[in-house]
Amino acid sequence: MKIENSMDTCICTKPGDLKYVRKPVPERQPGHSIVRIKTVGICGTDIHAFEGSQPYFSYPRILGHEIAAEIMETDDPRFSQGENVALLPYISCGKCIACRRKINNCCVEMQVIGVHVDGALQNYLSVPSDLLIKSEGLGLDELALVEPLAIGAHGIRRAQLLSGEFVLVIGAGPIGLGTMEFARIAGGKVIAMDINEDRLKFCEKELDVGYTIKAGQPDTLKNLQEITKGDLPTVVIDATGNQQAIVNSLNFVAHSGRLVLIGLQKDRGCKVNCVK
Repeated sequence: MKIENSMDTCICTKPGDLKYVRKPVPERQPGHSIVRIKTVGICGTDIHAFEGSQPYFSYPRILGHEIAAEIMETDDPRFSQGENVALLPYISCGKCIACRRKINNCCVEMQVIGVHVDGALQNYLSVPSDLLIKSEGLGLDELALVEPLAIGAHGIRRAQLLSGEFVLVIGAGPIGLGTMEFARIAGGKVIAMDINEDRLKFCEKELDVGYTIKAGQPDTLKNLQEITKGDLPTVVIDATGNQQAIVNSLNFVAHSGRLVLIGLQKDRGCKVNCVK
């Protein structure tokens, strides 16, 4: 397979501005692979970066971290030229205390492809080969969903959800939907909360979520107590990244329960006023 000498890139130069630019194709370094980008998911992170509201972001930047790709060059014996792969977009240093403890997602020098370093809105990408994930028979669209779905799976794992527990997922966007499905697979009694009634109807119809609550209503807490027979959920997961939603989530978790924050928010200051 022949790699071109130059490639198209789409660069977010500043909030609200995208530019197409031709750039040289990267050369493969030892331990890296050159992949041809086949499919890229557009994440809320990309939208927030374009709007100028994404935390930990700098410009100019090539966006794109939900990636399905084809291997063009590699020295990794696990992979072959022409093989389709998913890509883990989190580059860790391998040296800090978190990496030494094998908790690479907490790396002190974490570099996220498409956020801290250039991402997949270009024809080719040079990536560390240990970030490549075999397709296991998945198609390109499915491979691009591996990363966002993994976020929900990780959230449920961190919550240590037990079968039969009530779990409240706040935010019925793509990340929240994935989280609900993994909670269901783990045996949790899923409660979906969102301000958007259409999203809640989708949860009921398409994901068979047993309980839905519209957020921001005077009787929100009362409805939650009725569903859980007065106990409140023992697991609450915020998938909104909204500061007020994160603060409010503290009021929804049962005594001895667990609160997992999946969403990020940009503002540093917040006021917490718990009712219990």
